[in-house]
Amino acid sequence: MSKVTLDPKAPEGAARGSTAPKRRPAYAHLCASSEPEPRVVLHIPEVPVAKARPRMSRYRGPQRVYTPLPTARAEQRIREHARAQLGEGWVPLSGPLSISVTVLRPLPKEMPKRLWATAVPACRPDLTNYLKLIEDALTLGPDGWGVVRDDAQFVAIINAKKLYALGCEPGWEVVIEPFTLEVPT
Repeated sequence: MSKVTLDPKAPEGAARGSTAPKRRPAYAHLCASSEPEPRVVLHIPEVPVAKARPRMSRYRGPQRVYTPLPTARAEQRIREHARAQLGEGWVPLSGPLSISVTVLRPLPKEMPKRLWATAVPACRPDLTNYLKLIEDALTLGPDGWGVVRDDAQFVAIINAKKLYALGCEPGWEVVIEPFTLEVPT
């Protein structure tokens, strides 16, 4: 049996006299990064479109699955805006990421002005379908360009809002930044 000496300067409740090295938590690799990745802020001035379900067709042969045309066009326009803002030489982000999306929808024409200040779009389409579209549009595509390498693997935190565009044009506000876990020491 080894002899353990008590350290009078050790804080209350601490392991006194322990010679074992401190164990790092399993998520410590998320906290220590040699070089922080950049924060991406995108403003996409397109009327938001929700991701539609895939469609199936049996026209002249076997069944095939395809993305509806409005969804495919919206993804392409979002990619073009992001590419114009970030440039061709952009290196896709990887590692744990935090994404914040604000969907700014146009005001309905039938809404009275007295309700504009307190109006919240509690209607279809669902906010998750907007998120799916923006994540798929910003993921690394077949052309080799994207803001994020793989949204399914790397997005750790999602913050999303669906609001009416009051005093501004409809569109998307997207902020993507590296996620760092604050570990108490």
